[in-house]
Amino acid sequence: MRSLWLILCLTACAASDKQEDTAAELGDSDADSDAGADSDSDTDSDDTGDGEGPDIWYPADQAGPFKVGTTELSFVGQTGVEMRVQVWYPTTENTTMLHQYDGLYMDTALDVPVPDCSAVRPVMAFSHGNQGMRWQSTFLTEWMATHGFVVIAPDHTGNTTFDYTVERLPEMVFRRPLDIKDAVDWLFGVGGQEAGLVDCLDETNGYAVTGHSFGGYTATAVGGADFDYEASVAFCEAAGGWLCDEFQAWVEEHPEAETMSLKDERVWASIPLAPAGFEVLGAGAASAEVPFLVLGAEWDNATPMATQVRPIYEALGSEVKHMGMLKESGHMIFSMACQLTDFPECFEPYLSYEQGHPELQTVITAFLQMVQGNPDAADYFPTDSDLWEWEG
Repeated sequence: MRSLWLILCLTACAASDKQEDTAAELGDSDADSDAGADSDSDTDSDDTGDGEGPDIWYPADQAGPFKVGTTELSFVGQTGVEMRVQVWYPTTENTTMLHQYDGLYMDTALDVPVPDCSAVRPVMAFSHGNQGMRWQSTFLTEWMATHGFVVIAPDHTGNTTFDYTVERLPEMVFRRPLDIKDAVDWLFGVGGQEAGLVDCLDETNGYAVTGHSFGGYTATAVGGADFDYEASVAFCEAAGGWLCDEFQAWVEEHPEAETMSLKDERVWASIPLAPAGFEVLGAGAASAEVPFLVLGAEWDNATPMATQVRPIYEALGSEVKHMGMLKESGHMIFSMACQLTDFPECFEPYLSYEQGHPELQTVITAFLQMVQGNPDAADYFPTDSDLWEWEG
């Protein structure tokens, strides 16, 4: 993922204006939002991937009945690294105070309102891209909270916009999946208590995982793709790849990593977005068993369909797997990049984020609902939109 976030200094200038505009909009819609949440969120508490879903599912192509709350916290993971984490959750509280992400950017999430834990909520973890940050894809993380999800995203310390160092890249190949597992452990434990989410959470229900680019690699590993070191080395010698040197350098210094599995048995679905890392995970992807939705972009030059997205998809051993290619779009369509700065792919002939983000929101929501057992999910997944090509 390119270092797109250098422009955040510009967003800080516009933050106060958005605070006023969005607060006014939220103020006008409080009554309607509360009414919708009261009527639509009275669900069973078993929102899991076992086929027993809520009594009422909200259409995947529409925002859900809840407002979005968010909070920023921090914890220390099993590797001894301190990580900042963002947690999004459903709320029905009347407030118009928007959250400022790192004091730089605001979307629609409210700042630390009381969570709606009238039912146990499904959980999703998000992993950001190389040199990204935990809130890089709020179009998705906030959207899922409107549908009742609790979403957690850690900053992968040493691999963010604010602290990136190339020397730590080998570490990231192995630590990123651990970061996700640690963040989920923390959420189901101390973090849930700190965020006031205890009544929203049930660890036995597990979680879904998603991520963009390097985060797509992370989501694939956590979802069950193991390492096959010898096969990876052979592939790298023949074809090369972005993570080849980093992977081999780390294993040389940490030989125990050669046979390490980074999957989390609690994961019930994985959604890699423009994933990287086929050179590392491809040979071991056959070990994946949970449902996968692998999404890519037709004009993505960073993680191309032909050399990354499709090979990862084809290598997966999951019985339930789908691949979608969003046409005429680029690598950054899976993030907020084009709302924050200007890249070539933010302009014609590339698909705009105004068109692309709703497409992504719909198919991801519908896929998760399908895995959870929603009989109506087939109306939205796979979508019949002309903007997609599908396999699986």
